[in-house]
This record gives sequence, structure tokens and C-alpha cells, in this order.
Amino acid sequence: MGSEGLGQHMSDGFPVVANMERYLLAERFTQATYLVPFGFWTKGLDPERLRRAFDETVAAHPILRTDFVASGTGFAGRPATDWPSMIEFDWTGADDETVRTWLIAALFTKSPELTARNFVKTICAKIGEDRHIIVFSLHHGLSDGMSASIYMREIAARYNGEPPATADRTYWDVMAGPPTGVQPEEARRFWTESLAALHDLP
Repeated sequence: MGSEGLGQHMSDGFPVVANMERYLLAERFTQATYLVPFGFWTKGLDPERLRRAFDETVAAHPILRTDFVASGTGFAGRPATDWPSMIEFDWTGADDETVRTWLIAALFTKSPELTARNFVKTICAKIGEDRHIIVFSLHHGLSDGMSASIYMREIAARYNGEPPATADRTYWDVMAGPPTGVQPEEARRFWTESLAALHDLP
């Protein structure tokens, strides 16, 4: 299947790769949750600009507006019926321990639904005059540390009125296979040689 076909997932669904499925299974059938949060204390933030930047970033990436449903072979992605939106609180006057408790509840309360709204969360909590706590959170089935940092840089760029950096290849391109002109045998040889020394590691 080519990347063009994968791009049709917004109407037809898309396959879930093994690493994603592992986290989806764990989220669905264990007591744990696999949201990965990144928090910041800010001064002088404009919440409305942040909301727009978040909405634009979600709109730019289909994976951020995807629900996951069980299928005959595991899970499949489907276009989200309800897109993620920034969650705002006013916790002015609350002490630090109370703020931590409320943040944990807002972030990590589990839901049986594997939806975009549960997997992509941005919280903006006012804690004082012109002071906010911002938490960006992505489910580990959707992202790792590298992609989460790219996601936050995109939001920051849009917040500042700058065009976000664009990648040469998308998720759909990766799913479709190696770049044009790269043969599977060539790719296998490259990685075999690059990782050859790993057998010497403890």
C-alpha cells in the first residue's frame, strides 16, 4: 500500500503498527495509563493564542485526531468523532499540593475509550496573576520523546506566529515502506552493519 492509500485513513481507517498496538492493549486491559506529560510554569502567557496554536497543530496531524477501535486483527485507527481541545482551569489561590493533585486527576484518570480526546491533552491552568501551568501530554502509543519534542516545538512556533518546521517524510510515508530508490536489501545491510557492535554490549 502506498502512502497515498494510507492517507485515505480519515475515511477508511489505517493499520496500527506493533509498537502502537502494545500500548493500546496495555491501556485497554490493565490499570496503568501511558500518557507522557511535559509541564511548564509560565508568566505572561496568552491562553487564547495557545488554544489556537494547539488546535492548528491537531488539525495538521491526522494521528492526533484519531480514535482507536478493536478490529478482527487487533486495533484500527478511525477519524475522531470529537477532536482534542485545550482544557483550561482557574486554580488561583490553590496551594502547590492541591494543584499537583488536581493536575494528576486531570491527566491520569483512565477512560475505557481509546480516543483522541483521551490520548492528546493540553492543560492550561491559571495559578496566579499572569501565571499559568501548561502541560502537554501525548499517549505513548502515539509518540516517543523525540516526536513529543517536535510536537511541542510546533505548538510553540504557531503560538509565536511562525511557520512550524516540516518533515521530509510523514507517518504515512514510513508505513508505506522505504523512501523511493531505497531497496529493502540495502536498508537491511545498512542497519546490520551499523548495529553490528551491539552484540558486544552487556
